[in-house]
Amino acid sequence: MAKRAKKKPIIGFIGLGLMGQAFSKNLIEDGHRVIGTDPERKAAAKLKKIGGEPFATPREVAEEADYVFISVPNSKISIQASKGKDGFLAFDKGKAPALICDTTTANPEDTRRLAAMCKKKRGRLHRRLYQRPQRERREPRRPPRRRRPRAGL
Repeated sequence: MAKRAKKKPIIGFIGLGLMGQAFSKNLIEDGHRVIGTDPERKAAAKLKKIGGEPFATPREVAEEADYVFISVPNSKISIQASKGKDGFLAFDKGKAPALICDTTTANPEDTRRLAAMCKKKRGRLHRRLYQRPQRERREPRRPPRRRRPRAGL
């Protein structure tokens, strides 16, 4: 039986700054269709220049992409981009992305808030790494000590 070529997922970016552009460039080079939005026209023009497709709003990106990556300067902007009629959580029923991944440097409380908003909308938010506040981090476990054999047995 012949192998069928798998269709690569459509990747969407909300935020096309340094990180969003770097991610986009690598994914385009790998053959993915990359779409994105940014309030700065220059960023959208750069995406188009490297082979991506700029969109006008976060909602349009979320409705078209299979996977959406949020790459904005902070978690407050991430939450702001999710709200309103053009926010990435305003997608029409049946047009939800399979995954929303927030790569933003975020306040853990804002991340929990955004995750709850996604859950309410039946979206799935994935944090690249869940970051516990510093006081909650545990010390790494030490390996067990080796027992030395007893002499004379």
